[in-house]
Amino acid sequence: MHVLPLDKNKYQGVEIVVSYCTDSYYDVLQNRDGFKLTLKKRDMPEEKHYSDTLFSEWLDDPVAFGAFEDNKLIGIVEGSPETWNNRFRINNIVVFDPSCRNKGIGTKLMYSICELLRLIEVGASRKLLASL
Repeated sequence: MHVLPLDKNKYQGVEIVVSYCTDSYYDVLQNRDGFKLTLKKRDMPEEKHYSDTLFSEWLDDPVAFGAFEDNKLIGIVEGSPETWNNRFRINNIVVFDPSCRNKGIGTKLMYSICELLRLIEVGASRKLLASL
């Protein structure tokens, strides 16, 4: 398995389908100090699905990395800077096949995007983002 930057010209608009199973959720309650999050268990695990597209038009300067095994895309991480609040947002991270999960693939994807951010933060040229 290897992680590579995804070419925006090749992957822009490609639909990804995300599926996961959850046995809990966060209950959000407002209180006098702000909000309180409480993890609640579900009676039965629930399977969730959603789809998205890579390099969506609404994102500013998005970047993405893909995990590949035998030239097959098995996972992605995608993020983009949000200049209005001075943060970098992880838009998507997913390992598509549940049998490939919990094997460190998501961690390697996150390390890849974090390393890119570290390079940018220490003065690497913004051209690096454009080349991905």
